[in-house]
Amino acid sequence: MKQLYAQFRSHLLAGLAFAIPLVVTGWVLVLVYRAIEGISRPIVRAILRETIDPPGGVVSIIGFLVIIGIISGIGFMARNVIGSRLLRLIDDLVLRVPVVAFIYNGLKQIIDSIKAVGTKREFKRVAYVEYPSPGCRLIGFVTSEFFDPGLKQAMTCIFVPTSPNPMTGFVIVVEDDKVTDSALTLEQASKIIFSAGLVSPEELTNATAKSS
Repeated sequence: MKQLYAQFRSHLLAGLAFAIPLVVTGWVLVLVYRAIEGISRPIVRAILRETIDPPGGVVSIIGFLVIIGIISGIGFMARNVIGSRLLRLIDDLVLRVPVVAFIYNGLKQIIDSIKAVGTKREFKRVAYVEYPSPGCRLIGFVTSEFFDPGLKQAMTCIFVPTSPNPMTGFVIVVEDDKVTDSALTLEQASKIIFSAGLVSPEELTNATAKSS
């Protein structure tokens, strides 16, 4: 009976581990679509009311496309000098509002992190830094390297994410010879950080089991 319960529990947890990210992702996408539709629907109905009375589904599709067009227009503005100055001014104004600034800045950091994936700005490799005492190591992502003329040292910038929320963290600058490169891939390190160390890369866990 205990073995049957253990098997059922492991199957249930495995199913939840697969289903929860899928359901949450779908839920977020639905919320985003509804938010965009809620903004666009009244605009489209106000424009088309005097000419035709389209079905609700047509209004939703047209409204969604209108909002996507507006967002693309904002992106176009952000890529030219005058538009970028205007958007920077709006950005500065929003960041001066106490509570709104906290939410807005957090969302911006998340979006910037997503934008960086797949570009030259993404993390280069995984590394360890000895902290806070000998034998203890922080895990981080190498972001860039440079030479400091004042110190006459090659330096490495490492982003050390907090766990289990890796969207926040801090940047440390370390001398090259104090950085220990890790054999972990970016994906493997991310799994460890996201799970607060509860989930280890499967291939490394299997290797440990075989060696013992």
